[in-house]
Amino acid sequence: MTDTRNDWRADRRDDRSTGGWLDDRGVSEVIGSILVFGLLVSLLAVVQTQAVPNSNNQVEVKHSSDVQGDISNLQSAIVRTGTFGGTQSTTVETGMQYPPRLVLYNPPSVQGVLATNGSEQVQLKNIRATDDETADYLDSTTAPFGQWSTSTLSYRVDYNQYDEAPVVRYEHTAVVNDYSNESTVEARGSLISGNRISLVLLEDGLQETSVRPKSVTTYPVSAPAQSVDVETVNRPGIIVLPTDVNESVWATELLAGQYDTDAFSAGGSPAETGTCNGAGSNTANPDDGRYVVGCSYGTTGSGQARIAILLEQGATYDLAVSKVGFRPNSEPTQATYLTDTTSRTEDVTFEVRDGYNNPIRKRVAVNATTDTLGSGPVTNETYLTGPSGGVTVNRTTTEQAVYLTSGPNSFDPTSRNRSQCANASGCVLMDGLRTASGSTSASATVELKNVTTGGSSSPRLNIALNNTGSNGVDITGIRLGGIQQQEPSGLTLSGTTGISLSGATTEFVDGPDQITAVALGGSSGSLSSPATENEEKETLSSPLALPAKSARVLSMDFNQNLEVGGSGESVTVTVTVHYSDGSQSTFTQYIYSSDGE
Repeated sequence: MTDTRNDWRADRRDDRSTGGWLDDRGVSEVIGSILVFGLLVSLLAVVQTQAVPNSNNQVEVKHSSDVQGDISNLQSAIVRTGTFGGTQSTTVETGMQYPPRLVLYNPPSVQGVLATNGSEQVQLKNIRATDDETADYLDSTTAPFGQWSTSTLSYRVDYNQYDEAPVVRYEHTAVVNDYSNESTVEARGSLISGNRISLVLLEDGLQETSVRPKSVTTYPVSAPAQSVDVETVNRPGIIVLPTDVNESVWATELLAGQYDTDAFSAGGSPAETGTCNGAGSNTANPDDGRYVVGCSYGTTGSGQARIAILLEQGATYDLAVSKVGFRPNSEPTQATYLTDTTSRTEDVTFEVRDGYNNPIRKRVAVNATTDTLGSGPVTNETYLTGPSGGVTVNRTTTEQAVYLTSGPNSFDPTSRNRSQCANASGCVLMDGLRTASGSTSASATVELKNVTTGGSSSPRLNIALNNTGSNGVDITGIRLGGIQQQEPSGLTLSGTTGISLSGATTEFVDGPDQITAVALGGSSGSLSSPATENEEKETLSSPLALPAKSARVLSMDFNQNLEVGGSGESVTVTVTVHYSDGSQSTFTQYIYSSDGE
C-alpha cells in the first residue's frame, strides 16, 4: 500500500533563497488568459488593417456610383429648367460617412466638392437667323458670335481607399465619368439631335463641399428656351464649346450617331478614328437627317480645351439657347433686341428678347419715333411689354422706328452717333425705317454681299453692296468704327472646310485708323476729311449713287496696310454707310486670310 500522506510535498518546492516555499498552482490559467487576449488583439489588428479598409472601399465604391446617378439626375434637372423654365431640386451626396464600428477605428468622413469651373465663351461661326429681324442680332457670318458665356460642372472626391474614383463631369447636357486611364459616358445629352441644336448654358458660382447630402436647386436665368431657325451660309457652321472632356469621348461617344457619313471617306469619320481632324473631304448628304460633318479639338494658350463642331453648310437648323443658374438671385438678363412677329402693315407686334433669344418676361420700356432715325422729333409714347415680352406698336402713316429706352442697348434716336448703343444691331429693330404703306428707307434695301481686301498687303477694303430696292440710293457719308487685326488665332479656318484649334493665344494688333479715299463702282468720292476710327462720320462732297436693282463695290483706302496674309491672321472692320434719306447701315466683317487673298 502506497503512502500518500506526504504527496502534497510534490506540489511544493524548497525555495531556500527566500527561506520559504513557492506555490505555482494556477500559473497555466494566467498564461492561457494572456494568450487569449493576445490572440484577440491580433485578430482586431487584422480586422482593423485589412477587413475595415476593404469594407470601407466597398462603401466608397457604392457612394461613387450613387453620386454618378445623382449627377445624372442633376443633368435632367438642368435640362428641364432650361427647356421649360421653373426650378428643380435634386439631392447630391456630396460627401459620405462610414458606418459606425464598435471598438474599431474609422477614418474621417469624406468630403466631396461639387462646383462649376469658371466662365468661358461659346462661339458660333457661319450661322445666322433665317428671319431678317432676328438676324440683326444673331448673325455670325461676318464675325464670330461670342455673346454667350457658360461653365462646366464637376464633382471631385478624395476617398481614403478607393483611389480610382472618377471625376464626374457635366457639360453641354452630357455626363461623363473621367477616370485616370479612360472615360465613360453616363448620359450623352441632347446637344445635337438631327438638325436641332440645344445649348443649355450654365451660370458660374456653384460651390458645394459637405460630408452630408446637399440639395441643389436649378433656377432659370434665361428660360424656357425659344427655338430660332438658323442657317449655315457658304461654309460649314461652327459651334465652339469649352470642354473638360477628352477628344476621343467627343469623337466616338458624344457626337456618335450625328455624323453625316457621306462627308467622310471610308473609315475616316471621327467615330471610327477616335480623333477630330476637321471636316470630311466629301460632299454631305442633305437628306439623311445627320448634319455633323466634322470636329476639331485643341487647347488655348490658357490651357482651356475647346471642341469645334462643324455643321453641314446650306442647311437650316432649329437653335434653342437657354441659361440655368444655381442661385435664386441670379443676375437677370437684359432686354437686348426686338424682333417683328407680324407682317408690316398697320399695327406691329414686337417681342422683346434677351441675349439668348428668349422673351423677356418682365416689363421693359419701349419707345417709338415717327420720323427718320436721327433727324426728327421723337414721340413721347412709351410701350410696356406684357408678361410674355410682347408689345404692339400703333403705326402712323409716317416712318416709324422702334427701340429700347433703357438697359445696355438703350438708344437715343435724336442723336446721329450710334455709339450710344452698346449693340448697334440691336437698336434699330426693323432693318430700316418703313412706312405703313410699305415704302422703305435706303438702309432697308442695301445688302452686304461680300467684303475683301485688295490683297495680303493692300490698304484697300472692298465692300460689295446690292441695292434690292426699286429706287436708287445715294451714299452721303462714311464713318469708320473699330478696326482690329488678329494674329494668330486659336480658331483657324481655311478654305471652305478646314478648321483647327491650336494652343496659340490670339494677339490683337493695332490696325489702320483712317479711311483716306472712297469710290463706288469706280466713281471716286471726296471726303471732307479722312474718316478717323471711332469718330464722327465724314461727309462726301458729292453723293455716290447706287442705282436701283444693282450691285456696286464700295472701295475704301486706308492709311495703313490690312495684313491678313499669314495663316490664322484676320481683321475685323466696322464701317457705317450714311444715306441721303438719313438712314444708315453698319457693316462689321471678320476677314480671314483666305478671304483677303
